[in-house]
Amino acid sequence: MLKKLMKKYEELIMYIIVGVCTMIVSLVSYFIMANTLQMYYQAANIISWVLAVAFAYVTNKKYVFKSPYTSVQATTKELVSFVSSRVASLLVEILSMFFFVQVCQIDDNIVKLMNQVLVTVLNYIFSKFWVFRKEKQHRGQAE
Repeated sequence: MLKKLMKKYEELIMYIIVGVCTMIVSLVSYFIMANTLQMYYQAANIISWVLAVAFAYVTNKKYVFKSPYTSVQATTKELVSFVSSRVASLLVEILSMFFFVQVCQIDDNIVKLMNQVLVTVLNYIFSKFWVFRKEKQHRGQAE
């Protein structure tokens, strides 16, 4: 029974594990840059995003969605879709950081933590239904 549930929800379980790891990459890099290096919070946020996206692409492709793409052309299309979807969630995060830090005067570290929940959910939706869509992959294999 437990094995059956694990198999049924394997993708979601793996996304949560990879998502937590990606969140750690994002948060640790952000906190180091914003707090230790005293970098402007939006610059630290963007750099932490770049590091997290690089980590997330590799781990989501391999362990979560098990993308079958091996050709350079198909992988490039997939990577562009992945980064594009992450840019959308980055824009949400930048606007949220601005609003809560500048307008509401909430500590940027707290806002960064809050945003991780929203960004993780958005990124799963984008990845599942756009970037690593199963029917897209099968169609891409025939190309």
